Amino acid sequence: MKKYESFLLYILITILLFGCSHWGGDTPLGITGGSEEGYGQSGDLNSQNPFNNINPYLLGSWIRPGLHNYIILTFFLNGTYTLEYYYNNSLESRIKGTYHVSGNTLTMTINGNSDVATYMIRDDSLTIYAGDESVTYLRFTR
Repeated sequence: MKKYESFLLYILITILLFGCSHWGGDTPLGITGGSEEGYGQSGDLNSQNPFNNINPYLLGSWIRPGLHNYIILTFFLNGTYTLEYYYNNSLESRIKGTYHVSGNTLTMTINGNSDVATYMIRDDSLTIYAGDESVTYLRFTR
C-alpha cells in the first residue's frame, strides 16, 4: 500500500508543477467567455464565471489509463477534488483536497499545502505540463 501511496504522491506532484497553456476550443471568438487570447486568458472567466472561481470545463472526472492501473481525477462544483489510484480495477488509494481556478491557473490544496499549476483543456482531454513532461487525462463518465 505504501508503494501505491508514494506513486500517487508522485503523480500529484507532477500534476501540480506545470507550465503554461490555455484551455478551451480552438476558436474562442464569438463563444461566451472566449477572448482572442484563448480560453482562460486575460481574466475572461473571472469576470463572467458564475461558478465562483471554478472553471466549468474542468468539472467532472478525468482518467489516465494504464496497462493494469489507472488514475481518476475528479473536480467537483463545491471546490473539492479527489485523485484515485486503481490497480487491477481495485481502488488502492484516494486523496481529497480543494482547488481554486484563476484564468488558466489551478491551485490545489491538500492538508493545508498548496501547489499552483496551469493546464490546457482541448476537446475531451486535459493536459498538464511539468517542465518537459506532460500528462494527459481523458474526460471520463462513471
